[in-house]
Amino acid sequence: MDLLSTGILKQNLCHDSKYFDKSRLPYLLMIVTITLTWVAFSYNKFAVPSEGWYVVYADMILNGKTPYVDFDLLFPPLYTYIITFVNLIFGNNLIVYRILGIFVFLSIIYMAFCIFSLVFPNWISAIAALVVMAVMQSENTFIAYDYIRFYDLFNYVSFYLLLRVIVKKYNDESFDEKNTLFLAGLFLALAILTRQTSGIIVLFYDIVFFILVLLLVKMISISWKSLGHLILGLCVPFFILLLWILFSDIGIGNYIGMTILSGSKGSIYGMLFNWILDLPNGHSFYPYLQNDFQLIIISVEVTVGVIGLYFLTGRRLKKCTVLQTSLGDRVLTAIFAIVAIASTIALYSSFEFCKLFIQQFSAEKMMFFINLTFGICLAGYVLKKLISKKCPSKYEVAFMFFSFFLFSVQFGSGTSGGLSLGQGALNFGFVVALALFACRKIPKPSVNFVGKIAVISLVCVLFSTSVAVKVEHPYYWWGMNEESYPEANCTTDLDYFNGIVMTSDEKSVYENFVSNVNCYLGEDDSLYCYSQVMVFYTLANKLPVVKAPVSWFDVSRNSTILDDLEYLQNNNPRMIVFADHGEDVLAAHEKSFGTGEDSYAHRALYEWLLDCKNGTYGNYSIIETYNVDNYCIYLLLCN
Repeated sequence: MDLLSTGILKQNLCHDSKYFDKSRLPYLLMIVTITLTWVAFSYNKFAVPSEGWYVVYADMILNGKTPYVDFDLLFPPLYTYIITFVNLIFGNNLIVYRILGIFVFLSIIYMAFCIFSLVFPNWISAIAALVVMAVMQSENTFIAYDYIRFYDLFNYVSFYLLLRVIVKKYNDESFDEKNTLFLAGLFLALAILTRQTSGIIVLFYDIVFFILVLLLVKMISISWKSLGHLILGLCVPFFILLLWILFSDIGIGNYIGMTILSGSKGSIYGMLFNWILDLPNGHSFYPYLQNDFQLIIISVEVTVGVIGLYFLTGRRLKKCTVLQTSLGDRVLTAIFAIVAIASTIALYSSFEFCKLFIQQFSAEKMMFFINLTFGICLAGYVLKKLISKKCPSKYEVAFMFFSFFLFSVQFGSGTSGGLSLGQGALNFGFVVALALFACRKIPKPSVNFVGKIAVISLVCVLFSTSVAVKVEHPYYWWGMNEESYPEANCTTDLDYFNGIVMTSDEKSVYENFVSNVNCYLGEDDSLYCYSQVMVFYTLANKLPVVKAPVSWFDVSRNSTILDDLEYLQNNNPRMIVFADHGEDVLAAHEKSFGTGEDSYAHRALYEWLLDCKNGTYGNYSIIETYNVDNYCIYLLLCN
């Protein structure tokens, strides 16, 4: 007996998997409606000082500066030039980027639905996609137009196309295999050119998986020539990049030195594996567990137990005869949709109600280990069949591809300091979809329906809790903690913030800063902002005078920071915005990415700024002290 029912496999992989199908329309409307309900409450709220790094990069490019030559850029240029294009066409206004984020976020959730619908019924796919939506937006630094969301979108499209190839091959359907693989390679290349460290890991996994499929699974007859189209799709964006580098006089050495050999995350070993060593640390959201190590053990044990139970009882289960979406399935989907919309409105409308759902937890670790355990067990089962000269079902191949793709995505996110809730969102959706799908295998209708109700109930709690967390903590990152949603009730006349509703502290800080700029900064006077508060450059209509515009740990090189420090000491900018992150942030980055030596330049720059603030050299004085979003920001003026 196959690991998963052949009947269910055929029913769900044989559904129409075209890019648009009328049967999907009600579910797509449900997804869009619920997502836009959340967007309506949140898209124009808050103005955190650390938002807007790439807006400054775009301003520099539009003023004639070239990345990798005139300033450091440790990421590939794709996202930077997307923001530059938006800035050029629509102007430099925060609400424009937020609206761009709406389209990006909707596209991500739509692609999540498309991915799930290749292997699950539409109703399960819609619920799983909305789980992705809720979990992704609950990320501590969620910004819908951020580069990581573009990376997610490109990655989802590429994975969808690759999974679609497996599904079509199973169905023995005719389709344009070569062009599909070409587009898959193209979008994977775009993902790499958005976030290279994560994208390369996914690329390595995709290539290895498809080569193994070619060698071991004869029933999926993907030709080597077709695989060549995948490689060709990968090469096209890189060829265009190479031409741009050559014609821009950037120099391949400069580009590689910044995007690959920058050393901003310490050693390669530390970047790849420190996050794994840190997994058992921290505190669990279960009060009776002392740390996440116990949570990991329980997650693995439960997953292995469920899979073991399947093997013990699977042969005794009758085949599920009701393979169509039943009326009960539609009712449960409608109930979930109503709860999702109602809870979103209620949570944003009543902060007292919201407090009932606020829970601080790190469920991404639990989901990571559940999915990894499932993937390992499934891979073991497939390997056993191959050793026995049996061919694994295409459903098993599809699920194994899905599971380890999610692992590669989360491994990639770990290289930036740890598991990411936003990039692990698809993992949550996959686990929920598996749970609902498993309930369909229960032969007794009453027990089948009760199982679905139980899963839907848990999903409703997960959805509401994820939204509630964002109402209480809209943004929190390295000590910068945005106030809760009800506090965003002020607007300002500053052009950049037209259409944005912010807190009274944010309004006061930005208006006071612009007043000081008008008073003290002339056209030829320079401004320096440290370390992640780039929005002050935009408000002052000034460009950075240093080569590392964002003096943050993993986006700036030690050598450049030291050069910038020398420049600052010799030239004394007229005004400095100094966001004091404190010693703990330095220590935390050293722990994530290497030894203390890896941050020596940042320490030197930070200590010089502390001396300026404290008046050690006598050349700077504090003219304003801002307390905004739990951060202390000093405005220093050169004497």
